Amino acid sequence: MSNVSLPFSQYRHCKDALDDVSAIAYFLAKEVVAKYALKYQLQQNEATTLFYVTLATVQHFEQGHSCLPINILKTLTFGRVQDDTYTLVYDMSKCGGLDKLVSLVCQGEDSLIVHDYDALYLRKNRQFEVELSEYFSQRMYSRLPVDVSAAGPLIASLFDYDNQHIDWQVAAVANTLNKGLSVIAGGPGTGKTYTVARLLAVIAALRENANLSTTISLVAPTGKAAQRLSESIAGAKKSLSKQVTRTVLQTIPETANTIHRLLGVIPGKHHFKNDSENKLALDVLLVDEVSMVDLPLMTRLFRALPEHCQVILLGDADQLPSVAVGNVLADIAQRPFSGYSQDNLAYLDQCKVFDDVSALIKTGNQNHLTFLQKSRRFDGEGGIGVLAKAVISSDTEQSWQCLQGQQQDVSLLSGEITSWLPKLINRYYKPLAQSDTIEAAFEALKQFSILSATNEGETGVNAINQLVIQALSPASIDNQQPYFHGMPVMIQENNQALGLFNGDIGIIWQRENGKLYCGFEDSLTNTIKWYVTAKLPQNKPVYAMTIHKSQGSEFNHVVMVLPNNNDSKLLSRELLYTAITRAKQQISVYADQTTWQHAVGNRVVRYSNLDKRLATLPLNE
Repeated sequence: MSNVSLPFSQYRHCKDALDDVSAIAYFLAKEVVAKYALKYQLQQNEATTLFYVTLATVQHFEQGHSCLPINILKTLTFGRVQDDTYTLVYDMSKCGGLDKLVSLVCQGEDSLIVHDYDALYLRKNRQFEVELSEYFSQRMYSRLPVDVSAAGPLIASLFDYDNQHIDWQVAAVANTLNKGLSVIAGGPGTGKTYTVARLLAVIAALRENANLSTTISLVAPTGKAAQRLSESIAGAKKSLSKQVTRTVLQTIPETANTIHRLLGVIPGKHHFKNDSENKLALDVLLVDEVSMVDLPLMTRLFRALPEHCQVILLGDADQLPSVAVGNVLADIAQRPFSGYSQDNLAYLDQCKVFDDVSALIKTGNQNHLTFLQKSRRFDGEGGIGVLAKAVISSDTEQSWQCLQGQQQDVSLLSGEITSWLPKLINRYYKPLAQSDTIEAAFEALKQFSILSATNEGETGVNAINQLVIQALSPASIDNQQPYFHGMPVMIQENNQALGLFNGDIGIIWQRENGKLYCGFEDSLTNTIKWYVTAKLPQNKPVYAMTIHKSQGSEFNHVVMVLPNNNDSKLLSRELLYTAITRAKQQISVYADQTTWQHAVGNRVVRYSNLDKRLATLPLNE
């Protein structure tokens, strides 16, 4: 390693001196310094700077960022907070020659860290971002042939609307028909699945008229989200039974898959059975809950798609971004919405679904995008809709006033958790365990959930689950039994062999032979799949779950629990919005004013250049 030394000779020393440093970050920084100190004969101060540059790049990756902008890097400090005192160890703003060092070591085919778009990337993340931008561009700007003379009447027959005004559900269907890639974005209750069910019916009917066979696939990031999509599409198909032909209805699948299942998981591998060398046999792909899909998974999905496949992305851009790296939906559903190009307006005019589109839709270049703007669930008078809007607008005062108001569907919980939790256990969780069948128990589970910002701490998922278990089955704790009848569990890891995946929810159930099994709903067969509890992958009780894990789910009543720590980096307006919009009928919040308003005022930022890459790629219209 030349004649330079590391700031910390061992990881434990680094961990003791600096906050939030993982073993991976430390050892990669050590490897980078060892590689380039000798290659470029770095001075000690340069090697030290390179160590911290690498730490920062890896830390930002671990926090979900695709990259680390250089201007942000230059503001970073490294140290440790202990007893409310911050001990500074290294200040990037004080180091000289950073730009020269970056240009020296972050170029070349073998560099572990890459400099691009005035930001630092781990090489693989840059590859994913570049590759996905190219896939997106190819489809976003490709135009599919559409028989507009047939499309207009078809669309009009499936919606009840006034063609003097823009109905954005109608606009979404018409706008999507001729695009290789489209995004339909909207909040809860805006009718996203209602809209895409009609969109798929129009696509199937037009392709049938053209004597084209059609293979459609529906996918979502998690098993729960896939199940909800299946239920929504199946319900929407029933409402279409008198409006379209039987063959069109049969073309629209009623069951959705997870993305992992569609691609084909290979145990122990990061790649899938279906990839660039083994494409999926699809004509149309609908991806729901896109905000949950991370950059690597989205790239791998697009690798496996045939060139002709039409892709429709569906989601709420205001929700939390994916747990892993990237913020794909927000990058391609930029706001404020700029509108459509003149060419696209001319196409919409040819569809004749509105009297005058040019006067009603402003001119821009977001042709691939439609925002559904009217919530049918939250009509503007209910508290949940008002609260969600105030939160995502970062309105700290109005959102807190809403919590303290007189709306029946919004309430603020106070006191200790043990003062309000027993009533909810008696109301929701005891009936779940007393259900006559496991099918009834699953229906009961959809009625209510407790969503926490964290796993740990007094207000965390683990502590709340223990309180519920103590109330329902104290004997299971006393006897150290991991399971009891009626206990819901969430799978924590993928197991391809068993067909169980991270986020899948099952219920422990005593069957006729007196033994406990775990049952999971199988949306593909509309049956219960049973597993011996001893063979279950890693799992945990799920009376309470993290807000992140709740994405893709909905409940009639939601309790949101926040930690009494307004310094928490986890708290953001997007986190609160995600929890609020899981509630269909009632939201209860357990938080103090300081913590709440800190969270509402804190916006999630994910560093990425996917949007910039898309803006600079040549248009193929």
